[in-house]
Amino acid sequence: CKNRKRTLDFNDIDWIWRDDFVKWMYASPRKFSANNAAKVFEVIKQFMNVALRRRLHENKIYQEPGFGVKRQKVQSKLRLTFDELKELIKEDLSDNKRHEVVRDLFIVGCYSGLRYSDWHQVDKNQIFVDEGVELLEILTTKTKQLVIIPVLPELDAVLKKYDYKLPVITVQEFNRVIKDVCAPILKE
Repeated sequence: CKNRKRTLDFNDIDWIWRDDFVKWMYASPRKFSANNAAKVFEVIKQFMNVALRRRLHENKIYQEPGFGVKRQKVQSKLRLTFDELKELIKEDLSDNKRHEVVRDLFIVGCYSGLRYSDWHQVDKNQIFVDEGVELLEILTTKTKQLVIIPVLPELDAVLKKYDYKLPVITVQEFNRVIKDVCAPILKE
């Protein structure tokens, strides 16, 4: 709506709107994947169903077969071995700061097991030593669980590099750039 400078009413959700919205999602700079677009339509349908139950509209076009976007089966997700992670750590990315930051954040995720939403909470005050083992204690954002994670040397190196204040980038930017960052490792 903001992009098209218009408002949207429940009754505007029809086949014409659907086709226009799909084109908008797939257009540059967005370029949604089919599975991401399918998820967006699932949320729209949930929203419309709740509004229908609350009698805010009577539009049922969104319930028609084919109204959403079909999910595509993903062949296989890429996974890096520990050897490949070590190669990635050794990569000199100093000539491309964005790649270097994304690689470092990826290493934090791999060696901590934390979600993206928790990486930026990490603080030096959350690190303590117990029986000679350096540990990170953090309350996770999504589940509100207190977790204790061993600080492995790879994680420690990245945390110290940024003085325990990890750079902040959007998850979309991270997801876009990490593919480029890992490409040389995966080709070998």
